[in-house]
Amino acid sequence: MKLDPLNFKYCYGNHRWSAAKQWTFYLAEGVDILTVEWGRHQAESRSPKLAMNANKREVFEIRVAKILTIDLRDANVLKTLGGKGAPNCFLDKGKARKEADFIRLHSDAQAIFVPVIGFLDHIDKWNLVIFLEKLGSDPTKFFKAKEPRFFTSTGNQGLH
Repeated sequence: MKLDPLNFKYCYGNHRWSAAKQWTFYLAEGVDILTVEWGRHQAESRSPKLAMNANKREVFEIRVAKILTIDLRDANVLKTLGGKGAPNCFLDKGKARKEADFIRLHSDAQAIFVPVIGFLDHIDKWNLVIFLEKLGSDPTKFFKAKEPRFFTSTGNQGLH
């Protein structure tokens, strides 16, 4: 079965930057970010036995059309929003979601650049959190996926 990375059917869930009923697509800046995030999610969210079974992953490069974004890695942006303590404040999932929800509901932004939790000491690295409902009835037109590459994970240590 061929995986379609632009099938947004499963882009719901209770995550740091989105609540369970919010249609959200997460993209990592690169494979290094993906590796760290994958390992972190496995360690936080999965039993060790289940994590050991997740040993092969397809990784897609996805191009994104121009969309309106806000960069939460920028301390001035966060200050304008009334937040402080970035990027460490985002370790608190409630605070992270509160900032994302405010932007999602009260701005024209269609996505936010956020710091990578596994690389808080490298604020230049990013994840892009895309609010799919703000892209209209067919959000797939904003994305183009290249053929996948394969990576192997070793338990909850990430992808190699």
